[in-house]
Amino acid sequence: MPIGSLLLIAALSLLVLFYLALPFFKESGLGENVDQKRSSLLAERERILAAILELEADNQLGKVPTSIFQEQRQGLLEKGARVLAQLEGKPESATSTRALEKIIANHRNKEQ
Repeated sequence: MPIGSLLLIAALSLLVLFYLALPFFKESGLGENVDQKRSSLLAERERILAAILELEADNQLGKVPTSIFQEQRQGLLEKGARVLAQLEGKPESATSTRALEKIIANHRNKEQ
């Protein structure tokens, strides 16, 4: 086999390997993970919010005893505060819980 053919095959092989390895070196893939994480956190926030509103409705109808209602609501508020803090990129605090209470109140007003 002539040397020219070997060099051509080697050059084409290097180009193909470079093309296949390119996605691993791009930083744009990292942005997609951030968007996916944010989307996941937003979905989790909505799920927690819906659970709190449903729990409140069940309590008003007398389906859930007050002691269980308060315990479950507090647990959901803490989860929601953690998710909200992650969305804001801040450490969890009482501010997150207050912000979640405002969001719950806004959703209640929209439903009425």
